[in-house]
Amino acid sequence: MAFRARLWNIGGEGQFYLGAITVAWASSQLFGDLPSFVQIPLLRVFGAVAGMTLLRLPLWMRLRFSVDEVVTILPLNFIAILIVSILMDTVLEDPLAFGRSRLHLGLVIAVLLALVLAFVQSRTV
Repeated sequence: MAFRARLWNIGGEGQFYLGAITVAWASSQLFGDLPSFVQIPLLRVFGAVAGMTLLRLPLWMRLRFSVDEVVTILPLNFIAILIVSILMDTVLEDPLAFGRSRLHLGLVIAVLLALVLAFVQSRTV
């Protein structure tokens, strides 16, 4: 949609990160007691709004000063990723991680799924 409007949205990665961290926070702190059929649509809205919030500054700078959006969105990607990284290392640290390491069961599941995917692709493609 942005391309059809002759705009560049290269901030997708930062938007995704901010949306994901907002959904993780909202699901554990705000909507944890709600049933899933109510919780999932609410979380989708929260994630979309968080991603859109990242574009407010570049939008304002484009409308006010005619600054190219590529110049303003690209650095915001790195800022968003840094914010999420800081939150993951401090406030949102996994209490069930293996000892002092950041490894958890997700690594084992990811490796197993990668092996299954490699097997399926070797037999079908």
